[in-house]
Amino acid sequence: MEQLRTTVLQGHGFQVLQTLGKGQYRHVFKVQKEEFGIIAAKVLNQEEFENYEWREDFQKKIGNTNPFALKYISRTDYGLNTVILMEYANLNNLDSLIETNKDIPIPIIRAIMRQLLEGLRLIHEKELVHGDINSLNILLHNKAGSDRVV
Repeated sequence: MEQLRTTVLQGHGFQVLQTLGKGQYRHVFKVQKEEFGIIAAKVLNQEEFENYEWREDFQKKIGNTNPFALKYISRTDYGLNTVILMEYANLNNLDSLIETNKDIPIPIIRAIMRQLLEGLRLIHEKELVHGDINSLNILLHNKAGSDRVV
């Protein structure tokens, strides 16, 4: 299944750089394409996309203006697959930070918590429910030219 989804991306001009995650119904890849640069591509079986439709609605309601939410780029159907393109979180996830077992300075913890709470506030303000907030789904990103992690 992963090879099929990789082929879908390659067939539309994406260079697949790495598999970031996979589940029964979806695969997430780090990809590159000239018009976007390095981004993340989530490939779902179109039949299963209904379970994820809220995410597109989420992006429409939230928009791309919140600095603590990854930017949504597009959703395209390719045959039996749906491909969702979004900003690539270049520092992995909160779980990987926790697993290092390093002491995290209080100011860093405070910044992460503030950003998480701001994200939750925004989700609730828009009357949305995420349904699966955990350390694997909290992505960390350092924007080019910035010393901040969001």
